[in-house]
Amino acid sequence: MEKESIRMGRWFRRGTKAYLNDIPNVSSALTEFNANPGEFNARVKEFTTVLVAFNMTTCLESNLGAEYLNVLQYRRAMGRYPVPMPQSILSDHNRYFLHIAAETLVDINLKTKKGEWKFPTEVKDPKVLTSALLIEGYGLFLERLYDAPGLARNFVLGFEEVLWNKFKKSRFLKDVLPWMIEERDAFSPKMSQELQTSN
Repeated sequence: MEKESIRMGRWFRRGTKAYLNDIPNVSSALTEFNANPGEFNARVKEFTTVLVAFNMTTCLESNLGAEYLNVLQYRRAMGRYPVPMPQSILSDHNRYFLHIAAETLVDINLKTKKGEWKFPTEVKDPKVLTSALLIEGYGLFLERLYDAPGLARNFVLGFEEVLWNKFKKSRFLKDVLPWMIEERDAFSPKMSQELQTSN
């Protein structure tokens, strides 16, 4: 897992440099993480861990429960088909995944330039920016991969539900918690209430 995280981290940094380096905050984050890749690789490893938990949650045979409102929406759209892991994007047998990943990075750049995505130009903390780009970018990748409009939103909110319910000490949760609090009405009433009192 450690070697895979390093390999994936290297690929993500290369792809980000190729397609998003003209966004100043992203460029600054890349400079910091190229100098200290350990922190970035740890986040990639944690991201993969949460994805495994996401897949396990979508495969539950019993009711998911109210705390997984958006995971349930994702499952309704995709069935129990698992979210592909980052390792599969790098596999020599999945050139199509690499093609979609490159298209996704181009799309992120375009959305940022058009002002549809504001956080790449507003967030200056490299760690928070990395977490946001990984989660939002992966959602966009899945939406393009399956040609399923709206899937990105389901994935992002579902990923955040898994973070909240299973990874309270996660780096990602700490980074995205302010956004989750802002969007608390998108979650179950119980989770919304918990988020409201989490500050």
